[in-house]
Amino acid sequence: MKNYSQALACVSKLIATVEPSVDGICAPTKWKLLRGNILCAMKRLDDATRIASEALRIDPTNPDALYLKAMVLFRESEHSKALAHCTEALRCDPDHSKARNLLKVMVLWCD
Repeated sequence: MKNYSQALACVSKLIATVEPSVDGICAPTKWKLLRGNILCAMKRLDDATRIASEALRIDPTNPDALYLKAMVLFRESEHSKALAHCTEALRCDPDHSKARNLLKVMVLWCD
């Protein structure tokens, strides 16, 4: 069994070690997106959406953020929007395995 609560606590603690920092250093986007993926798995979709949207404001071509947004939208049954975000993630990074796997699931689910 996966312990998402423990994983969330660890990642949140890691992020808190550098953010907010007095010298202006921010936690890497990868760490924040990892937190977003954990929140998504915990079905805390509003929190996951906020993290994905924040990352996409910084870099609209971030494939990990596009994947997270697609995953949230898929869980919210917004299949056409999820498909668009997943496709965009793959356009930005054709080797993004998580986006490719999600796309396969969406194709099977929506058939």
